[in-house]
Amino acid sequence: MKSLFKYVKQEPTKVTLVVILQLICSAFRVLNSLINVFILNSLIKLDFQAFLNTFY
Repeated sequence: MKSLFKYVKQEPTKVTLVVILQLICSAFRVLNSLINVFILNSLIKLDFQAFLNTFY
């Protein structure tokens, strides 16, 4: 764990950039999951209009 903090102190800009990129990727992953849940719910309800609207 000490080596990790040593690296953070040596390269703070690179570590910050990596953390920001990980946050962006996580946000996109959550958004993708929400879209998939909406699509699955539309298919379960047999609401094909809502299902098709998710693609347009």
